Formats: sequence, structure tokens, C-alpha cells
Amino acid sequence: MHTSKDYEQALDTFNRIIQRAENNVQALSNKAQCLNELGRFQESVDICNKVLSLDRFKLDAYLARGAALLELDENEEALSSYQNIVAYNQGHALGWCGMGNALYRLKRYAEALTAYSKALSIKSDLENAWLGRGNALSDLKRHDETLIAYEKALSVKPDLAEAWCARGVIFSSSGRGAEALDAFSKVRAINPHFPFIGGFYIHQKMLCCDWSDLDRLFRLMEDDVLSGKPAAMSFGWQGLAVSEQSLQRCAQTWNKFKFHQPEIIRKRQPEKRTADKIRIGYVSGEFRAQATSSLIAGLFEAHDKSKFEIMGFDNGWDDSSVVRARIDNAMNKMIDIRRADDGAAAAIIHDQQIDVLVNLNGYFGEGRSRVFAYKAAPIQVNYLGFPGTLGADYIDYIVADKCVLPPENKAFYDEKVVYLPHTYQVNDRNKVIGQLSYSRSETNLPLRGFVFCCFNNAYKITPSTFASWMTMLKRVPDSVLWLLEDSDLAKQNL
Repeated sequence: MHTSKDYEQALDTFNRIIQRAENNVQALSNKAQCLNELGRFQESVDICNKVLSLDRFKLDAYLARGAALLELDENEEALSSYQNIVAYNQGHALGWCGMGNALYRLKRYAEALTAYSKALSIKSDLENAWLGRGNALSDLKRHDETLIAYEKALSVKPDLAEAWCARGVIFSSSGRGAEALDAFSKVRAINPHFPFIGGFYIHQKMLCCDWSDLDRLFRLMEDDVLSGKPAAMSFGWQGLAVSEQSLQRCAQTWNKFKFHQPEIIRKRQPEKRTADKIRIGYVSGEFRAQATSSLIAGLFEAHDKSKFEIMGFDNGWDDSSVVRARIDNAMNKMIDIRRADDGAAAAIIHDQQIDVLVNLNGYFGEGRSRVFAYKAAPIQVNYLGFPGTLGADYIDYIVADKCVLPPENKAFYDEKVVYLPHTYQVNDRNKVIGQLSYSRSETNLPLRGFVFCCFNNAYKITPSTFASWMTMLKRVPDSVLWLLEDSDLAKQNL
């Protein structure tokens, strides 16, 4: 495994060669590859452009340029680089693989799969092509095929941490907790410093109510989070953090690594406004029968349409549910952005001349935080889906109340705080109340005795919380505790 020091030394070597021969295309091309490894992507692009002005057939330079442009989120330009490679050499497996990566980032999944297949037809043991194929299939929700692709990648390179981590995510989302834990453990063994792997691992343990070694893991995680290391996922850390400071630092680090603001912000002049109403846009991947929509559907209906135009930007899917139909009817316009890449989605929103753009996901669910990094609207708001700061300077406000966000804690939020007078959490006054009622025997509850309930997800149950529940059960004769059966493994562990 190469270190940054290795690449710095190599860079120094290539610079000395270039000093003696400034147009040495091989040294320049090698320098660009080193710059990529060191995270200096714009410099790499500039060097590659110089190489290609000297030798337009230098395929290594196209390869390095494409990789750098992907990191800069210049996906169309990256695709062009890879297309040049395969135009000059149809048998260039890495060129086809790079093309697949660019098409994947552009959410052109069918074309990406074709490109990966072409790469694998040339070089069947190209692990990154199998990995890319798995990623594309995962986004298409074809999970059985996804796992096969990751297995193929691991058959070529058993220590490919990215494939093990991706397998863990699939297992976790499929309720296969033990297999997820095993996959994340593999990543930790291969590379303990793999970004956020500690967070994936500890969150999966919490999902399974596996509290073995939890105190030690938590202390290590908290130290890493507070020091700004890429340790915990922001969503998972919500269930464990004990300080507002660590929640903020975790969100800031997650944003920096996952949703950093693009270096080139696309600014286009909007078309002339045709109406004087304030335009509010809501971005969500949960415009369907899901908790967020169950809360907020009535709000969309309650907006004063004489003063506001309401638009939805859907990163999820239409599930044909009653709540989805209500949301569609309440919006002036609903636009699907799921298949648009981040830059294109931001441009779509920008063209709609949105005044206030509301992020209903944050770091939860089918979100599109990177779209907000493009500053798609002049005012951007964090609301409802993620109960904490997003740690991002491109989010202007968070909506809260003084109970969930006491004024003395405002310093731990990157956003300005907008306080609602009673409660921040909207609810639906038109929600239909179920008419069915159940007897205790139908739900396997004892016929007598007090029933304590908690139907939260299992990762929110901490050892101290569970211990307090056990104390209550002991003190209240004949009482029982009724929990959500989140998974077989969580049930077994509890």
C-alpha cells in the first residue's frame, strides 16, 4: 500500500525531470497521476490538458484526467476523456471501466452496465469493473445481481475493502445483520482507517442490539469524531452521541467527505420571472407512504397558493399511494430528479427560480445533499428528515423549536436557527385514524398488567436505556415491555 509520502517523493522526482525537459509527456502524465493520489485534482487536470496539447494520443493522460474530473464532479467532461481513450483503442479495459464510472455518476445506469461489461470482456479479472457494476446494480435495486458482482470483485482481489463495505451496506438494508457485521469486520481488518468503517460497524452492532465491547468502541469513536477523522456516519452517530459538539463535528466531517461543495459552482442567469409569488421547493426522496410524508402532506395542502408557488423535486419514486396522490395534488409542480446527476439536478432547480429550497432528507434516506452543495437556490433550509445540523455552510437555516434545540445550543449548529413557537414537527390534521382495534390476546400480550411500549428502531436502544426499562419492569408488578421486532438477531440479543 502506497502512502502519501511515497507519492510526494515520486512527484518530486517527476518535477526534477520536467525541469530538465518541460515537455516530457511521460513525466507530465506520471505527475498528473501522483497529483490525483494526493487529492490535487484541478492541478492534475491542468497538467493533463498540457500533455494532450503536446500529444493527443497519450491515453494515460486521458485516464488521469478522467479520474480527476470525476473527483471534481465534472462528470460530462470525465466521460469525454474516457470516450477518447476507447475511440483510439477499443481494447482499453481501463478506458471502458472509466467510462462506466462516469456514466454511473451521471445516473445513466444501463449505459454504465454496458461499459463495465465491455471492460470485463477484455479483462475479466478487472476488479474495479466488477465493483462499478455492483454499484450500478445496487442503485437499480437489483440486489441479488449486486452481490454477485461484488463477489466477483472479491474473487479477484479478496482484500478489496470497497467491495466488502458495499456488501455490508446491502446486507444491512436487507435485514441480514450477521452478514453485514461480518462484512464490516472484514473491512476493519483490511484497513482500519477505511473512511467511516468504524461508524458502519458500530451502527450495525446497534441495529442488532449487539452491545459487546460497546463502551470501548464508543470511546474510540468519540475521540476520532471530535478530532475530525472520518470515523462515524452522521445518521448513525445520532443514536450514540452524548454531546452536541460531537454531533456537529461528525456532521461537518461527513459533509466534507461526502458532499463537499464543488470547486466550480455553476452560476447561470435565470430566465425572467413570470410571477411575483415566492417559490418554495421541497427536495425529498420520500414523497410516498413513508414517515416524512405522513407528517408533512397536510403542510403542502395548507400553503397559501395566492402567495406561494410550491414545487416538489422527487429523488424517490411514485408508489401510487394515497399520500403520494395528496402530495402531487398539493404541489404546483412535481419534478423527478432521481435520474439527473447532482449538477444537472441543481440546474433543474435553478431554472425553476426557486427562492427557498427545503432539504427534507438531510443525511437520511433517499437524500440529495450534493444538490444543495451546488447552491441550487439562494436560501436553503434543513427541515424535518434529519434531527440535527448538516454541518454545511451552504445550508442557511434549520427549523426547530426551543425544546429540541435550546438557545444555548445554537453554537453547535452551522445553520441559523428559525424557531417555531410551539413544536418544529409538522403533523397532518387530515390523517385518517385507523378503525381497527385489537385485543391483547390478538397481539400476544398478557390479559392483565401495564404494557410499556417502544416501537423505535433497534439502533436507538442503548444499554443504559434498556437497563432503565428493566428497572421499571421490576418495580411495576406484572408489567411487560412491548418492542418492535426489528430483526431476528436484535430480538435474540435482547
